[in-house]
Amino acid sequence: MPLTLTIILAAAVLLTISLQKTYSAVPVKELKRRARNHDEVARVLYDAVSYSHSLRAVLWTLICVTSAGFFVALTLIAPVIVALAISIMVVWLSFIWLPNSRVTAIGQRIALWCAPPLAWVLQFIHPPIDQTYQFIRQHRPINVHTGLYQKSDLVDLINRQQVQTDNRIDKAELDVAKHALTFGDLNVRDRLTPKRVVSMVKIDEPIGPVLMTELHESGHSRFPVYDGKKNNIVGMLYMRDLIKAKHTGTVRSIMHQEVCYIH
Repeated sequence: MPLTLTIILAAAVLLTISLQKTYSAVPVKELKRRARNHDEVARVLYDAVSYSHSLRAVLWTLICVTSAGFFVALTLIAPVIVALAISIMVVWLSFIWLPNSRVTAIGQRIALWCAPPLAWVLQFIHPPIDQTYQFIRQHRPINVHTGLYQKSDLVDLINRQQVQTDNRIDKAELDVAKHALTFGDLNVRDRLTPKRVVSMVKIDEPIGPVLMTELHESGHSRFPVYDGKKNNIVGMLYMRDLIKAKHTGTVRSIMHQEVCYIH
């Protein structure tokens, strides 16, 4: 009888840890999305996983109780040295190898079979567990990540990395990464040059030292070219083309006629 009980408790430890691994393999938000897309496996798993911290509390309670029971039962049927060796093997198998292994088809099938009864039990014990959890969070906040990272999470990580005393990533590289992540949040208005400070050039303006000095002092590198009224933009003049110009003439001869309009 003690041997049978020990084997049952060892199997219970492995089973409970396997359930914990399978239920946490996919983040809750992703599981919910799959369930909404008529994924039957995700729907069954989500019924239990949706209880979140209550499910974890139940599973870890079972893990602790069955583990303690296994070690006590083992010491009653085996010599100390043998019990110690078996305990080390079970601990390695249960708490090191199994949590870091992949979710298997058998493990998923067992989790699917266990999900409905777990969900049924959790609907009764979730309220008191949830109240306890909220009380703990209120007095000692605990940040539990959902497992799905958003852009804001990465930007926050970069910001914290920049102020780390042991930061080994160059600040310029962190700035590049941050700008790449936030570039899509910008609108044209965030980077445009207001019309009141734009330097514009007439299409028939003669090329010469006066024009080059005037445009250079503006601090800009490109200039809209207009014909007649300033609202009639017909091209763009680039400072680099103006510097390379070897001949006299007008802006018309070196301007680019392609004009792009951006809202």
